[in-house]
Amino acid sequence: MYIDISKYTPKKLYISDNEQKTVALQILNRLKTLDPYCILAGGAPRDWLFGNTAKDLDFYYSVPNRWDETMIQKSLEKVFPNVEFTCTQKFSDSILFLPENDEGLDYLKDVNIRLVLNAKIESQDCQFVCTGDGFSIYNFPVSIS
Repeated sequence: MYIDISKYTPKKLYISDNEQKTVALQILNRLKTLDPYCILAGGAPRDWLFGNTAKDLDFYYSVPNRWDETMIQKSLEKVFPNVEFTCTQKFSDSILFLPENDEGLDYLKDVNIRLVLNAKIESQDCQFVCTGDGFSIYNFPVSIS
């Protein structure tokens, strides 16, 4: 059975309607060469749902557990040549200490997260959250895959 969602969804919610959404989909499609199950989640899909521009784009993907931080970064650099990635979070087997007010940082409590890298792609601030094997899709109220 086919349901035409355009009857129920305002046009401004379609992903291809503005430049930011188009860039996000291009990044997501390229990232799928590393992980076909990667997602765009967090604030961007939520902001778009409410008709707002997102402040950044958060992508979640997984790589084999045997990959070290250098291999993870090089794999992204291969997929996104001429983009500079900076590491903002490294996770190890040590205990992760979060700030007292950790609202909005629930994803950092996931022990599967290995590395978080930031980059600017097509004038968009992007965050790449990398997990190891056994990546679980986070319980995001809104995400795009």
